[in-house]
Amino acid sequence: MDNHYKEGEEFEGIDFTLNDLPKMEYEDCVFKNCNFSRSDISRITFTDCQFVNCNLSNAYMVETTFNEVSFKESKLLGVAFDACSEFMFRVHFHKCNLSMVSFYKRSLNNTTFDTCILKGTDFTESVLQGTVFNECDFLNAIFHRTDLTKADFRTSFNFSIDPTINKVSKAIFTKENALNLLEGFKIVIK
Repeated sequence: MDNHYKEGEEFEGIDFTLNDLPKMEYEDCVFKNCNFSRSDISRITFTDCQFVNCNLSNAYMVETTFNEVSFKESKLLGVAFDACSEFMFRVHFHKCNLSMVSFYKRSLNNTTFDTCILKGTDFTESVLQGTVFNECDFLNAIFHRTDLTKADFRTSFNFSIDPTINKVSKAIFTKENALNLLEGFKIVIK
């Protein structure tokens, strides 16, 4: 058996704050109810893996590879995804708390964020073309020189996006939430 590769395994209820997850490749693995808070998962490759009800808050992820990885009902406060490997970076989030996360300069084309909390999350210079934000809370999230071409914000709220410094061509908004695009102009709408 290869000591640098795990496939199809399930890890449940493990506290990786006590002992770090071994540095290897994980493929088609499921992590349930695991605690990675402040753990070092740097230089680990995850392919087709799921993190379900896990705490990854402030985990160290330098050059970590996430390829087709889904996070469900997990907490990822303060994670620096911008430190992860860009190679094959593909993630999806469902009912996750991603507050204070950094996606700085990260390409997230066609990513799905479903029912997520993104308070104070940094999307500066990110590429989010075709990304779907379904029922997401963007209170104090940062969009600066962000490419939001064809992104879907129809059911999301609390975002403030300046169309003069962000690409919003063909992005989708409702009539009501499109008013958030005017916030920076300090105009009064009655």
